[in-house]
Amino acid sequence: MIVNIMNILITTASEISSEKLILFLIKNKKYNIKCTELSIFKESYNKDLDVVFNNLQDSKNINLLIDKSDTLIHFAKSKFITDNNSLNIYLRNTYNLLFSAIQKKVKKIIFISDLDIFNQYPDNYIINENWQPKPSTKILDLSSYLSEFIVKEYARLFPVKVINLRIPKFFESGKQYKKEDIYISFDDYYKIISHSIEQNIYRDFEIIHAHSNVS
Repeated sequence: MIVNIMNILITTASEISSEKLILFLIKNKKYNIKCTELSIFKESYNKDLDVVFNNLQDSKNINLLIDKSDTLIHFAKSKFITDNNSLNIYLRNTYNLLFSAIQKKVKKIIFISDLDIFNQYPDNYIINENWQPKPSTKILDLSSYLSEFIVKEYARLFPVKVINLRIPKFFESGKQYKKEDIYISFDDYYKIISHSIEQNIYRDFEIIHAHSNVS
């Protein structure tokens, strides 16, 4: 039996959302997982992962990194982002990464943002994918909000399928949640990512809100 192997590149490998996803996906023999992180995290990443360090600034190096990838999974947030200057660098890195993805004919981009960009709405509002984000001025919220513009523009201009997945914070065992609080378990997180990898989407750009609990 011939099994087609899918090559997947996953960024921000030192982040818990990325690290746990990588460890989950590498168990699937259908996937060949490559992961990358910025060079400043060489001392703090999980040594069980085979991480390729790349500052995402030089197009030649990025092209080598992304070469032969079928799917790119990129994250809106990183510990790297601490102020306006680092946010600007990270946004440019995202632009460079997506530019190389287009050049290398990546078929699908899964961009993982978060539902915090709706935090300025009242808690009792029921938000869906058709609502316009209303982020705070916190630096990581701005990163998610502004990164989405870049990703959406690439989907509009180039022949690539993009899934913009927005998730809440991960479930914390022992934490007391109010009825209106939302969260996502890691099991549900793995399921929605796996589904996003495998499903055929027909629109160039699709937004999905994913969480575990339903109020």
